[in-house]
Amino acid sequence: MVGTAKALVLWGSLVHLFATAAGLSACPGEGGCKPTTAATRRRLLATTPLLVGATATTSVAAASAKEAPPVVATDRNGVEVTEARWVKQRLAEGTRPDLVLGLDGEPYYLGVESSAGEDGELTYRVGSVALKAECTHLGCLVDVVPGQTSFSCPCHGSQYAADGTVTRGPAPRALGLAKVVVLDDGKVAFTKWVGEDPRKAA
Repeated sequence: MVGTAKALVLWGSLVHLFATAAGLSACPGEGGCKPTTAATRRRLLATTPLLVGATATTSVAAASAKEAPPVVATDRNGVEVTEARWVKQRLAEGTRPDLVLGLDGEPYYLGVESSAGEDGELTYRVGSVALKAECTHLGCLVDVVPGQTSFSCPCHGSQYAADGTVTRGPAPRALGLAKVVVLDDGKVAFTKWVGEDPRKAA
């Protein structure tokens, strides 16, 4: 009942808004607010879609402004990726990146990063960015070059450095990026890359 009452109030407000925009008065009394001429009715009908469209546009813009939640990556077996397990697996294979499914269910390459402590010992963690595995030429799936961390396209020979920048065409631009975050439970998740591409300043 509460939901129905709110809907009726909202509808009444919209009707009043449309009537005001069409140049109608409040028209108190038993007869209510009625268009008095055909021209007024046409004006009301012409105004209604504009107001509805403006309301819809505002709602879409507000929804777009909200940041999408992180998407947990899954490995080749459909298992959710955790940082501890991913780092262990990558170190066992010489830190080579491997495929995971990320944003929109698309394949990405995810690797590991390292930093040295004061004693010189290396600490490994999941990479802070992931590279979309789709060649920017015609969309083929790129491969990791054997024994390296660079990439090559099996379709037309494009090659990419470890950071996804093009080292040989015909690919017109670098591989796409996704931001990598580690959630409180240790799971690895992706969010859309926002802002400048850091590789352009390198």
